[in-house]
Amino acid sequence: MLFFAFDRLPVELILMIFQYLSGNDIFLSFLNTSFYINNILKSYNKYSLNFISSTREKFDYILSNIEFNKIISLTLSNGELTGGQFNLFLSKYSSSFYLFNNLYSLTLHCIQMKKIEYIQLIEAFKQFQNLRLLYLNQISLIDIDDCFISAFNQLNSHCLIKLNNCEQLNISSLSNKLQYWKSNCFNFYRQQWTCLRAIQLKDLSRTSLNHLLHLTPQLISLIIECEIDKNTSSPNFRLVPNLKQLIFSCQNLTFHYLIVEIGLDTLSKLKHLQIKCNASTDELIFNGDHWKIFLSQSFSYLIKFDFYFKYSYKKNLSLNTFRTQFWLEDKKWFVALCHCQYSNNLELFTVPCFNTTI
Repeated sequence: MLFFAFDRLPVELILMIFQYLSGNDIFLSFLNTSFYINNILKSYNKYSLNFISSTREKFDYILSNIEFNKIISLTLSNGELTGGQFNLFLSKYSSSFYLFNNLYSLTLHCIQMKKIEYIQLIEAFKQFQNLRLLYLNQISLIDIDDCFISAFNQLNSHCLIKLNNCEQLNISSLSNKLQYWKSNCFNFYRQQWTCLRAIQLKDLSRTSLNHLLHLTPQLISLIIECEIDKNTSSPNFRLVPNLKQLIFSCQNLTFHYLIVEIGLDTLSKLKHLQIKCNASTDELIFNGDHWKIFLSQSFSYLIKFDFYFKYSYKKNLSLNTFRTQFWLEDKKWFVALCHCQYSNNLELFTVPCFNTTI
């Protein structure tokens, strides 16, 4: 190996540079550049490897040249162009699972799991006893009867779990482990979810939202992607006073609805609020001065506020109340007004969050 410019740098500086790079980039960029760098790579013990967009060749190359006890975070995928790396990991490295003794975070992405892989994964979980975070993203099961219960039971008691679109998994045993849940609907059970901090829902048709909020008193983030309409009972946000992020859509928004019906003003810890409404008849909703009073009195920690409101009446609106020092200088929240091209509706929204509407 020839002389490499980084050989002049002290180890401490190179390790600082590594903090800004992924484990994949570190290995693919620096391996075999010099003996000096190779020794640093060998001693470095904080590799975070993400193979979601890696080919099978790169996956095999990195794992063949790294000491497994130096990996703290690992992401595996069976997505496009990965060549079935999850299956390869289970079959090729099953005898070395015990060497992953410093693995703190494991993410499994876009995997259709058959029975043989499931059995191998259970054995892996038995040996990943320092695992502190398991993130399952788009996992589906084929001919697996216990719906992942046996796998969950192998995790140590300190391991938290995040789930995204994993409807086939039985989560009844995760009341003190589940931290994040994203799904088309929440298949909740009767127990309290003491560790659940974030929920993202796509469908409310089969979900009693207030029942869900009652079971998740420590919730910090709630994102409701679908619209809360007349067929859905109004949420009672008083049940989750620790919310710091709230994103929701509703019909015919009024300040009476915000305060009296859903108790939005009680969420004093909010830092991020986003509201979308496709129909409103309350003129105060379009008054920046009224919003200033409401927001200042209710949310002293609010950093980000985005909204999209549609006004169905044939009446001119002014942006003057949204051009005050409070909006432009103190908060730096910028508001735009647009006339709908094919109707008499007016659209009032924050930019850049809803600037695609322009």
